[in-house]
This record gives sequence, structure tokens and C-alpha cells, in this order.
Amino acid sequence: MGEQYWLPGADYPDFMGGFFANTHQSEMPNSAATAGAVEILSAALMAAREVGDTTRAELYRTALLCGLRALLQMQYDDAAELFFVPSELHPMALGGFRTTVYDGRISVQAVNTAIRALSAALNALQTEDYPSSLAPSA
Repeated sequence: MGEQYWLPGADYPDFMGGFFANTHQSEMPNSAATAGAVEILSAALMAAREVGDTTRAELYRTALLCGLRALLQMQYDDAAELFFVPSELHPMALGGFRTTVYDGRISVQAVNTAIRALSAALNALQTEDYPSSLAPSA
């Protein structure tokens, strides 16, 4: 799965956490690696719950929510984030995923992997898994 990182001293909150493969010393976190970790954590959470391992289930749930937060921070969900894209192309880019939180590149692989990961997380998470302040409104 690579590594999860959390940098409390980061310059911006969005740079604090995520996942990345640790196969190369210089490899930077990216949305495809983060999405891969989210997908794996979703499966691990479901397996832990199925066998009744509440300790591991809680660890997987917490890591999964952190991974989702990191992943969603890489999503283009506001037209203001598309300042570099001609306005007539905004509908085609909206909803894409940056390769990292600190640049504007969109990768087809990152988007595909992120959508699969979000789908897996929706299958794994239950309503009570969300803190009450983040629970969807009725």
C-alpha cells in the first residue's frame, strides 16, 4: 500500500496528509496512489468488520476517512479552480482530479482510479462512520 503521511507542520492544511507509494525516494504523493490506498482500505475495513475485528476496523475506518479527505482535496469542484482552462472547456474539466494538491495537472489515470476508490469507499462506509459534523443532511 505504500505509506500514509501526515505533516502537521505543513504550510497549508491541504498539504498535511495523503498516501503514496514508497518505491522511489523522490516519488511525490499523487491522487492515483492515494486512490489506490483508499480502495485497499475500503476492502480491509469490510473484511475486518466481517470477521468482527473491531480494533482493526476502527484503524481502517480512520485511515479511510483521512484518505478520502486527501483525495477530495485534489478534486476540481469549483469553477474558480479552473483558472487555467478556457471557460468553454470548464464543463469538461469540472470533477477531474489533480495529480497533486499543489499543481493543476489532471491525469486520466488519477480520475479513473479516484472514481473506483470513491465507489469502494461508499460500499464500505456506513452512516455512523462519519463524524456528526460531516454527516450528510437529510
